[in-house]
Amino acid sequence: MRNPEFCPNCGERIRENDSSCRNCGSCTETGWSERAYYDSIGVDYDADEQFDYDEFLEREFNTSSSSGQGQSTLFRIVAAVLVILLVYTFVVIF
Repeated sequence: MRNPEFCPNCGERIRENDSSCRNCGSCTETGWSERAYYDSIGVDYDADEQFDYDEFLEREFNTSSSSGQGQSTLFRIVAAVLVILLVYTFVVIF
């Protein structure tokens, strides 16, 4: 089996006589696998795990429907105050 010109996982150029990617460790035995790439960068890999975007947002940004409404109202109040101050400053200067 001929090696690919570029590693399908990390994009590094594969030399003709290399048996594995020098960057991520993928090789012909692993089928140039994603697992080898993730292992090389120290990330746990689970091919069966499905990514849940909503769960990610909740975990990373602590979002919830109740706090989102409060933030939206606060944003509108701050925006209105800024607009009023801008208009007042414009009227006073001119």
